[in-house]
Amino acid sequence: MNTFTVYTDPEHGWVKIPKVLLRDIDLDDKISSFSYQRNKFAYLEEDCDLPLFISRMKELGRDVKFKVQHADRTSKLRNYNPYK
Repeated sequence: MNTFTVYTDPEHGWVKIPKVLLRDIDLDDKISSFSYQRNKFAYLEEDCDLPLFISRMKELGRDVKFKVQHADRTSKLRNYNPYK
């Protein structure tokens, strides 16, 4: 079981995924600029890119689990570089 962290603020959410995993499952070129990146991680936007990731993981027979970290203020993730 793969466990990923969901980061949320009062308006939105993103899931932290290693970029190498996105390459391994052939999604690295399908992620939109609504997601962010920093160092070795992508932060997939919850409405557009996360469903794509979940669907691909299911296709590959890989279970996913999420743990949530919520912030009551604007997330610093919004200052990261867009994925593309």
